[in-house]
Amino acid sequence: SLLARSLFLFSLFSFPYFFVMAEAPQQVAAKTGVHSFTEETLPPVLKNALLGSLVTGEDHPLIVVHSDTKLTDALKLFREHKILSAPVLDVKEKLFLGTLDLFDIMSFIAFIPYFEREERKKQYFEIKGELLDNTTVSELHFMHRVKRRQLYCFDKDSSLARSLHHFAEGVHRGIIATNCGFEIKDRYRILSQFDVLSFVHEHAEEVGDLLQHTLEDLGMASRAEGINVLHCSASDDALHGFGIIYSNNVNGIAVVDEKDAIVANLSTYDLSSIDGSSLEQLCSNVIKFLDSQYEGKGHPQPVTVVSTDTLAATISKMVNASVHRVWVVDSANRPTAVVTMSDILRAIAPKKEE
Repeated sequence: SLLARSLFLFSLFSFPYFFVMAEAPQQVAAKTGVHSFTEETLPPVLKNALLGSLVTGEDHPLIVVHSDTKLTDALKLFREHKILSAPVLDVKEKLFLGTLDLFDIMSFIAFIPYFEREERKKQYFEIKGELLDNTTVSELHFMHRVKRRQLYCFDKDSSLARSLHHFAEGVHRGIIATNCGFEIKDRYRILSQFDVLSFVHEHAEEVGDLLQHTLEDLGMASRAEGINVLHCSASDDALHGFGIIYSNNVNGIAVVDEKDAIVANLSTYDLSSIDGSSLEQLCSNVIKFLDSQYEGKGHPQPVTVVSTDTLAATISKMVNASVHRVWVVDSANRPTAVVTMSDILRAIAPKKEE
């Protein structure tokens, strides 16, 4: 039975294991408080904007995952709607249980040892593939010790200023009640970090001089030469790359060539095309794996900036490319830092009083 095979898998592979990089550098994160706003100096456009105004129209539909959805089907849903997470709805009680994130499913797949014995690896993929196709979202949280993520619900009449710190501290998305419609999907809208950053981009002139500071000024980057971020080699297999993502609790890493120049970005979203029958693709090198996920179109090129770029230019690149991170590179195109949406919103959010 599937349960018996699952228990067999647990007994075979349930020893502590972490993907380790020798002397792996930490990703450079944005410093806080440098040139940032206070409650008094926050621009009126950020003080006065209501969250509900950021999610008007049909551009922010609520996409939910039902608690009895199989993980493979959840991945298809994420890929179809180009999303990284979704609220989990209990099919019986019609209540939200929390949030399912692509990182959760990646953890289910990627937290596995890398075995030298090919027959054992193949055996693992067969069992894990069957589990991926048959495990439901609720079973993922209950049986496989994946921590259920909190679902944030924002008031549509709350000001953006009051909510900025949530997004600055790593909340990627939440829901807003619209108080209209009979179906749950009609009563709520999704509000994401990307929506907030797009609003800042659209009102850049009103936000003011802060956006004209460089990444170096803001402590997000330096002019140091040489690679200084979490990364894997283009020749590494994809499974190793996802292991680094899992072990460091990040959503993406750089992929570099033999000269440490960045050639790609590997993120949790790149797993959304996987199903139980295609897990062995994870044994391909990273570039081949990425190309296979984009149906012959070739993997997207990484979005890069330099330390002397302004925050406004960085936001513009991020919004126009619809990416969640950009890589700061040196003169040899080696990634020296990564700037995420959380980093940017942390620089914009008003400092909390001591």
